[in-house]
Amino acid sequence: MHHLIPFRPCVFLLAFAVGLPIALRAQTQVNKPTPSDTTATRPNGIAPPPLPPAPPPPPPRPRVPQPPAPPRPTPVDAATAALDPKIVAKVRADFEDWKRKGGGLHAPKLTLFGGRPFVMLTAQSGESARAQNLRKAAIVDVCSRLLDTGAFTDAVITVVERPPGRGAALPPRNSPVNRVAFEASVRTAGKSADVKAAVAAAKKDQAAIDRICTDLGIR
Repeated sequence: MHHLIPFRPCVFLLAFAVGLPIALRAQTQVNKPTPSDTTATRPNGIAPPPLPPAPPPPPPRPRVPQPPAPPRPTPVDAATAALDPKIVAKVRADFEDWKRKGGGLHAPKLTLFGGRPFVMLTAQSGESARAQNLRKAAIVDVCSRLLDTGAFTDAVITVVERPPGRGAALPPRNSPVNRVAFEASVRTAGKSADVKAAVAAAKKDQAAIDRICTDLGIR
């Protein structure tokens, strides 16, 4: 009489769990194509030729030098260019003489523009009364020199006020000086019909200098 082996579910499941992965790996190895199989699937069994190498990049374009930009034309000051060179030379010489005789204390600069002279002077903020009187007298003197030739109908006086130390300069004060108005004020203040004599007399009287500067709007 045969003895029946009792069915044990746990043993069956263990055998199934171990055997199934082995069987799957074996099937995968069987189905994996070989190099010969791959070649055989191509037409005539010949592998295609390798692709040609990529062409090299084109050489960089040579840099073409650009021609320099033409210089910008300098604006032509026709009015100043039309001045008589002798008059211009005399005005510059008179200005330099004025600088040597006291005008140089105010760091002045002379520019001819638009056919008329511009004189710039520097003043310190909070300048003393004496410094202000010297500056005003220098302005009257330089105006008499610039307008004496009769070549200019007016001049422009610019006063740049600078604070002490390294502070930025205040906006400049521009005062156009008309020759006719200047001569009329000088004759009245200097009490002389001759302009040069009136200027000489006014330079000795601070009240006369103040009056001329007030008439001309110069501070």
